[in-house]
Amino acid sequence: GELAGTVSLVVYAIGEGGATLVAAYGVARTVAGMGVGLLFTGVGDRVRRDRLLRLVTGLRALLLAFAALLAAQGGPSVGVIALAAASSAFAGTYRPLQAAMLPWLVRTPAELTTSNVASAMMENAGALIGPVLAGALVALADAPMAIALAAGSLGLATLAVRRLALPAQRKAVDDHRAHVLREVAEGIAVSVRLAPPGGIAILIGAQAVVRGALTVLIAVLAVDVLALGDAAVGWLTAALGVGGLIGGLVAASVVHVTRLGRSFVVGVFLWGLPLTVLALVPTPAVAYVALVVVGIGNAVEDVGAFTLIARLAG
Repeated sequence: GELAGTVSLVVYAIGEGGATLVAAYGVARTVAGMGVGLLFTGVGDRVRRDRLLRLVTGLRALLLAFAALLAAQGGPSVGVIALAAASSAFAGTYRPLQAAMLPWLVRTPAELTTSNVASAMMENAGALIGPVLAGALVALADAPMAIALAAGSLGLATLAVRRLALPAQRKAVDDHRAHVLREVAEGIAVSVRLAPPGGIAILIGAQAVVRGALTVLIAVLAVDVLALGDAAVGWLTAALGVGGLIGGLVAASVVHVTRLGRSFVVGVFLWGLPLTVLALVPTPAVAYVALVVVGIGNAVEDVGAFTLIARLAG
């Protein structure tokens, strides 16, 4: 749902306002995501996480459905982008919720690593299927139909977790604002402490900058630089998913408890190198291969990073 929505919204935005509107969509969802992150920090230990997951996923589906309806009726593009950005803003809650739920499921460090590999494989399978379906709908119908597909996927995700149940956690009684500020301060302190002088946090931040830039760059690459058409936004994004599936298999065999740091660094390196080659040789073949390699690096980096952070913070 997330990747299908991103592809369809990027195609819609580039058709309505070019690269500028695509960038505005990326900025809007990032800024909104920061606000949601602060809100999540304040309520995350006050609401049962299984209920919070259902609420967030259902709200995302509803917002994206409204965006699809508004786009289909020819409504203002600003409204469509605002609704879509509001939906995407909640995507950042999945990782923290997953990290909070895993302790109820795993018993050993090896199981934690294995669960992160399995999660990465499932995520990258969706990263392949979602953009392919969105690209096909863009080619056969239009962007609003692809947005509706993404909303439907998130609706199915909401149904999939309807029976998920976790034990209730202790209710917080302290001041809400003080709680949020304390949690943010503690999070920064832990990030810096994990790999002095904050190296892991710096690399994760740099990778996040590149990930955000790709939202705009893939659209410009497909439509303007390579002239492959709107549907190619989906095909190029799907290449990331192909690489992610390959990377998941690689991670399952090489990412072990004693190799987390090296795997993380190799994954970050595989994000940068292929994009550098693509900048020097911007051809369709190089673009697809480069994005497959980026997908491999993303899977290896994610498994190493999220497992490493959980191990060190624990």
